[in-house]
Formats: sequence, C-alpha cells, structure tokens
Amino acid sequence: MCRELDDLIDALANFDCVLFAKSIEGLHNALSDIKQATIIVPVHFQTLALRQPEFLEIAATLPLPYRRFVLLDLLGVPTAATNRDLLAALVTGRSISDRIVLQMSPADRRLDDAARRLIWGASTTLSDLDHEDPLVAGELKRFAQLCAEHGLTSVAYGANTIGKAIAVVEADFDYVGGTAVASTNAAPRSHARFTPLFGDVLPKPGSFDRTAGVRDHARFAPLDPNSTVTLPNGERHACRIPNVSASGAVVLCAIEAKVGDYLVVGSIPAQVVRLTDRGFAVRFLEVQQRSAVEIALLTPIEGDKLLQSLRLLTT
Repeated sequence: MCRELDDLIDALANFDCVLFAKSIEGLHNALSDIKQATIIVPVHFQTLALRQPEFLEIAATLPLPYRRFVLLDLLGVPTAATNRDLLAALVTGRSISDRIVLQMSPADRRLDDAARRLIWGASTTLSDLDHEDPLVAGELKRFAQLCAEHGLTSVAYGANTIGKAIAVVEADFDYVGGTAVASTNAAPRSHARFTPLFGDVLPKPGSFDRTAGVRDHARFAPLDPNSTVTLPNGERHACRIPNVSASGAVVLCAIEAKVGDYLVVGSIPAQVVRLTDRGFAVRFLEVQQRSAVEIALLTPIEGDKLLQSLRLLTT
C-alpha cells in the first residue's frame, strides 16, 4: 500500500512538472505578444509539501518578473495534513509565486491566521455539486462570505452548466471559471483592451501621477513595523512602517528620497509620492493582497532582477 501511495505521489509530481513547464512556456509566448497575462497553475499539495526536487528545479527557471503573472492553485490537501504541514507547503509555494489560491474551505480549522497571510484566495470546484440543492447553495454562499471576511479572493472552478455559473455569481464569488462561462461582448476585444488579473507591476516611464499619494484602500498598522528599504543601486536601509494599505505605505527612514524615486520596501516595488518629516510615503507599483502585504514587508528581495527593472525606470 505504501509503495502504491509513493508511486501515486511521484506520478502527480511528474504531472505537476510537465504542466508547470508548459505553463511557463505559454506565459513567455503570451507576454511576447501582448506584454501582460495571468496564468493559474494547479499543483498538488504533496508536490510542495515534499519539496519535489524536479518541480523546484523547474520553478527556479521562472524569471523573477514573471512571478506577478503566475498564480499557484494548491489542491488535494489531505485530511491527515496538519497545520504545520499546510504552512510548510504554503511557504514553499510563496518561494515560487506571489499569489497562491488554496483549494480548501476557509472554515477549515487548519487555516489559521498564519496560513491565511500566505494565500491570496480560496477555491472550490463545482464539478460534482448539485447547485439546485439548497444546502449546497448555502455552503457556496458561506464559502464566499468567509473569504470576504478574511480578505481572501473566492474562486470557483468547473462551472460546466449555466445553472452552476449563476449559482456562484449569486453566492458573490469573485471569480468563476468553466465551460459555461464566456464573454458577454458581441465581438472579441483587442488584446490591448485586456488587463491582467493583478495589473501591471512596473508602469511605463512618464506615467507617474502625483495624485497617487491619496490611497484608495484602508490603512492599518502592521503587527511588526520593521522593514527594509532597498534602493535601485542595491543599498539597503532599515526602516519602520507605521501604517500600510493594499496600495501604499508610510516609511520612516533616514534616507534622502525624492518624489518620483523608485525603491523596494521589503519585497514590494514602490514609488515615492510624498515626503514627510521623518521619511516618505510610497505607492506600491502593484496593489497588494492585505492578507499577504505584512509578510512581503518583512521579506527583503533576493537577487538583482527587480532592481535592474527599477534602474531602467530611473534612467
């Protein structure tokens, strides 16, 4: 029995490797054509939990600028997995992608605050559900409500009938996918009209808007205000973050920043929009998920690829 289980885990890992490799190839081709895309890649829990070396080797080939376009959909969490097992898998996933969707009920007790900070959303599949059952409809509604309460994006897959698509829309899910879902436009739109799920991280030079100092998202005080500012030249400076939102932060730091400067706060690329008495305010170049922004502020960037992109913007 153990041998059969090991063979199954290896087979799923091999499937994940092939799918991930093909996804990176497809993403590269898409970005070459339209410069922006979003791709959701399913990966089995055991592949990340066991840190399958082949999968991690493929993940290491993912260019850093592509991370913002890749969303990992973590599925198949076994009932025997503990909270510690779940956290370990999520940490591995976050080393690959900035966005993780977890196929698990947000009511699952293993999904505590620490785990929720590591994920972007929670997903469920509709394939085997009877959407006309009042109990199922109630569960879908509760699923979406719990996601909203915890600041998570709710995702539903497998809408293979119009009835199922309508059911999850009425349950207030954020995203729904399946063969029954199609564009309501009479004609296809130009590629230039489409925008990626997470938006552009790096704006084009000259697109700086000085009104961006006004944040549209609710501010809050992070549990740990300590962070790091990394300048495009690689210099790092300790800083403190008294308040942050999904779109920006106030940074207390003894560096001579100017309005319009690009830098990285923790691992989040940002631009200075206002100077303060003891520091400056920044807007993030990508709107962050509140459940993950504190982790990103505490995690300094690794490597030089992002800094190279910021240096290009300052020239």
